[in-house]
Amino acid sequence: MGKEYLQRESDEPIDSAVVADVGDNPVFIDGQQCWRRYKFGGWVTRLDEYDCESVTEFRRMHRNDV
Repeated sequence: MGKEYLQRESDEPIDSAVVADVGDNPVFIDGQQCWRRYKFGGWVTRLDEYDCESVTEFRRMHRNDV
């Protein structure tokens, strides 16, 4: 798994009613901090570019509309 895989994310909007913030977080892949979210029947893993302290901070810092 390379960095391209870690930076890839879905084009679909996140449905907050379906998303769960449970599970192991953060996770480390190839030494990079990542956060996992459960979405539509599977896990979505995203690279943390800001070294966030919590999944809440991660979601705030990685918003597309900021």
